[in-house]
Amino acid sequence: MGSQSLWRYGRWAMFRLGLALVELGASPETKKRLIIPNQYGPCAAELDVGLWLTASCAVVQHEPTFPLSGPDFFACPKVTKLGWEVKQPQQSRALIGLTTAVTWLSMNLNRFTAQVAETSGLAGWSIELIVSEERLALAIADADSQEDLENSLQEMITRWAVNPRKGFVRAADCGVEVRRNATKGIQVTGPGFADDANYETQRLQRLHLAKAAQQLEAGGIPGFIVLAREQSGLIGNHARGLTQWIREQPEQCTAVLGLVIYDRQVDDRNVLASRAHLHLRSESRSLIPELSVLRRAGQLSLSLF
Repeated sequence: MGSQSLWRYGRWAMFRLGLALVELGASPETKKRLIIPNQYGPCAAELDVGLWLTASCAVVQHEPTFPLSGPDFFACPKVTKLGWEVKQPQQSRALIGLTTAVTWLSMNLNRFTAQVAETSGLAGWSIELIVSEERLALAIADADSQEDLENSLQEMITRWAVNPRKGFVRAADCGVEVRRNATKGIQVTGPGFADDANYETQRLQRLHLAKAAQQLEAGGIPGFIVLAREQSGLIGNHARGLTQWIREQPEQCTAVLGLVIYDRQVDDRNVLASRAHLHLRSESRSLIPELSVLRRAGQLSLSLF
């Protein structure tokens, strides 16, 4: 709660939470979840999705199958009752570690290349760092490996600056790719990492999608899995893999009509508003006119898979 209030949304997070509690008529069990530290985030995300639904749907039921297992909501955008199961995934520790490593590497080498640009007079170049995930993992775990990686990349950039040109300068597990750019000096971008993204997709499937599909099935009404992205900002990058998993699990996902990536952002009126991207099964495209009413409560984009 403190994190949301102080660093992210100011008073709007608390205002929306209070409004959701009133609008949904939250049960005593739901209110108890809000004062348990490790349950506050997922519960607050669930209630915020409920607020989004109440602002746009004709009928909304919170915890409709309580105390039995089932979805968090039944909601009718117009006339069709749909299930909505909300999950708030945490970003994996592995991905957090890689992101942290990329951040410090980019910051340090941006400072270094600024000095190189000032000394050599070079301008209009973009340098992309290329580092294997194995080398990044070593740098996360060991300070000497981190220093060695940084020194190796600095040496490559120094060699390149003697005879600047487009192309690659690389060793076995690290290097740089240089391009022309419209920048005033030398711009550095951090390395990407693909393998861990695959791991993250599988982790989300195992920990969240499979359970959410079971809960929709238990509710007896087809509906949507909603992934709230506040604690894992990269969920949107995995949408293709997640929807592919839904498509490839016909027995497990019979009640899953699609996937919603849900977020909040401050709009042009400085008001915190819902933002959702809805990935809908192509065979359920007849629901598009009905689902379009969700735009009443915030920004909505929709795609088919």
